[in-house]
Amino acid sequence: MLISQAGVLAQDHSGMDSARRHEFFVSVLPVLIPLAGGYYDNQVNFQAGYRHYTKKGVVLRSAVSIFPNANQSFFGGMPIYNRRVGNRNVFVSYLNGGGIKSQLTLGAEKIFRVKRLQHGFGVDLFFNHKYANRAEIFRYQPDSGSVMPHLNDTTDYTVDSLGYQSWESHAGVGMQVFYSIRFRLSKRFYISSTIGPSFNFALVRGRHYDHRTKKENGYNGTSFDFPNVPLISDISICFRF
Repeated sequence: MLISQAGVLAQDHSGMDSARRHEFFVSVLPVLIPLAGGYYDNQVNFQAGYRHYTKKGVVLRSAVSIFPNANQSFFGGMPIYNRRVGNRNVFVSYLNGGGIKSQLTLGAEKIFRVKRLQHGFGVDLFFNHKYANRAEIFRYQPDSGSVMPHLNDTTDYTVDSLGYQSWESHAGVGMQVFYSIRFRLSKRFYISSTIGPSFNFALVRGRHYDHRTKKENGYNGTSFDFPNVPLISDISICFRF
């Protein structure tokens, strides 16, 4: 009877893998996206972190993320026909730039085990910061009957009396409710994925320069992003020890 009980305890202990409570992970999603024919948008991030497993199947999570294209816009820099003045066509371009977005994530999840597959539910809180700048630039081309700019004409026809420039600092906080899946590759290596919606609220401080009035003004505001991260926010390789 004692042997049977010891065997059951050993099986439970091995099943929950409570002997290896520490886990480091690195996201491989940025590698998979181009292999799948996708492109890096403003939500793609490079992430690394640490998870701590407790005896009751609760996992404490932390991660650091970098969003290299946080200020990217699909139409960024593309000349768009705006108006015709005399024999000149006027085009407008919207430029987006600034530094990368950095983020610290803290959270917890409850793990449930199904043989080699584990799944769980949890919540992440994140804190982030980024710098951003935007510009609206007007250009014209003389004697142009087309609504498309002459790409081989490198002459600077910038209209310096139109458009604007702005510089901003964003300090944000947000939350993600997620569902996680883990598959055990070996005793120490797992592959994991996190899926779930999120939001981000940020305080914005900035300056705005108007080329028409030649005036610069400071401003404060807020921004709300939904989602802050993609629906599939993480695919990682994990090492347990």
